[in-house]
Amino acid sequence: MLFLHDHPAPARTARIALASGAALALTGWHPVHRAGEHKGALGALVPAGDVKIGDELVCASGAGGAEDGARCAVTAVGAAREAVRYVVTANDRLLAGGVLATAQSTLLGALETAPFKILARLGLVQRPAVAAALRAALDSPALAAAERLLNAATAAAASRAPAAARTPGAARLLAPVAARSH
Repeated sequence: MLFLHDHPAPARTARIALASGAALALTGWHPVHRAGEHKGALGALVPAGDVKIGDELVCASGAGGAEDGARCAVTAVGAAREAVRYVVTANDRLLAGGVLATAQSTLLGALETAPFKILARLGLVQRPAVAAALRAALDSPALAAAERLLNAATAAAASRAPAAARTPGAARLLAPVAARSH
């Protein structure tokens, strides 16, 4: 983990319960991998708020980790308002309740986390002044407003995209994956 920030204000979250008994809560725009057609396929990135009962998500199964493509059936979905956390990892992946998700929370994808990675590589991200500036930016009302606009534009573009453009690879560029999903 390169950076961790707990937002001071609660946010709307999507709560997802799995057949395994595990549960997770992510902001509605935070992307998770819906299981692909073939075992081990990561499938498309979808916003947590779009997950439905009966969907199968990509999960970690034991020592193999998330890359083994285990499937977790969704048994319940709901909404809540609770504390959220922004996490940056070296590989832009994280496990939330055993479900594979991205560390990115906006359409910018890897560009979103690049500044954190650069600062970490330079040994600056944990310096108190730098960490404080990053936390202030993450809690900024201006950033929240920009993310809302980005989410709306992304959702509109994704709904107009041809089906061929909605492949798992293109999903990183087209799928609406933002808003305070940290």
